Amino acid sequence: MIRILHCSDLHLDSPFIGINQLDQKMANLLRNSTYQAFRRIVDEAIKNKVDLLTVGGDVYDSADHGLHPLVLFNDQLRRLSDAEIPCCIVAGNHDPLKRRRLGSTLPCGCFLFSDTPSVVNLEAKNGQQLNVYGISYAINAVTANLAQKLIEIYQKSEGINIALLHCNVGGVADFENYAPCSVDELKFSPFDAWLLGHVHERKIISETDPLILYPGNIQGRHIRETGKRGCYLITFHDSGPPHTDFLPVNQVRWEIGETQIDDLDDLDALVELIDQGFEDMIESDPDTEIWVVRWNIIGRGALQKELSTIGVGELRETLQERWRDRSPAILIEQMTDMCKAVLDINEIRKQGNFISMVIESADLLTEENDKKTEIIEKLLTVIDSPSFKKWLPNLSDRLKEDDDFINEIIRKGMMHSLNSMN
Repeated sequence: MIRILHCSDLHLDSPFIGINQLDQKMANLLRNSTYQAFRRIVDEAIKNKVDLLTVGGDVYDSADHGLHPLVLFNDQLRRLSDAEIPCCIVAGNHDPLKRRRLGSTLPCGCFLFSDTPSVVNLEAKNGQQLNVYGISYAINAVTANLAQKLIEIYQKSEGINIALLHCNVGGVADFENYAPCSVDELKFSPFDAWLLGHVHERKIISETDPLILYPGNIQGRHIRETGKRGCYLITFHDSGPPHTDFLPVNQVRWEIGETQIDDLDDLDALVELIDQGFEDMIESDPDTEIWVVRWNIIGRGALQKELSTIGVGELRETLQERWRDRSPAILIEQMTDMCKAVLDINEIRKQGNFISMVIESADLLTEENDKKTEIIEKLLTVIDSPSFKKWLPNLSDRLKEDDDFINEIIRKGMMHSLNSMN
């Protein structure tokens, strides 16, 4: 059995986007969260007694980094060295070789690939051969197909053969098309696994023959990087496909949430419901220490008028004071009022426009008439199919027998249409 821990896109010392007016303590916690995430990765490597840690590029957020991230990164590499765990690293577009300061000071057992394709031959704890092929970026904008260069130098050998690369497979949108290559190029290559970097969302492109995966970045840094972030623990057995386990390591987590005002009568009830939303969020991931959230107030209700009068700024400040110093803490990156006023159906009926026609049509359908019967019969032809009954076995009977149920469906359909148009 061979175990490899793979991570990428550390972006050490990266700024957090969208967070303003923080006290110095909280600002430092956020700034250090990328370091803490990498420290947790090294913790996992040591705890799981892995044979190798691989880093798929972009160790630093910028090639012009200062001494602080360099020292902290090397501190963790020394922990790996002391635990006799080798580490293989490639440089990416954020920290290309010609501009970075990392290289000569790497601890024993840590390898940084050059911009020429090469292989590092290692011996796993079980004595099996472990061959890691890799190539670094010399400059930030690499347009050459580096995957093909690794394939070209491959030499058949015993053991596990890994390709480590910072690249864009299949032209993933929202990420620069650096070191572009296709899925088929990797699928039909001789390697046992492609351990990749560059794309910040984790994704397993192929589970076996070969394994191809992106671990994503180790710490979300803005609202477009929501959810858990971490690394993959990959286990190669003597036979069968490799096994992958995602290990979250983020100290800070970004999320988007919402609270509906539909049935609320006052602002106290709204605050209580948002508090409950925050608590449910924390309960879903108790290991996260700081949450950064964008919270939307949605729906229709009597509370809309009062909320629009005072604005959500005061509501956000009130909630921020309640949650900033808790553990886990919540920082509200943005709060948006997206709710709408209650619809006056009787008033809309009088308008004589398309919207009023929607209401008139719904009124007609709630009465017994041939049109209503025709619509129900058409619905039943779909609902009575075996595939539909598998998920909603009782819906057909209710449509045939429960007139109140039918009228409620019509009412909800009408309200959905009105909400879309108003």
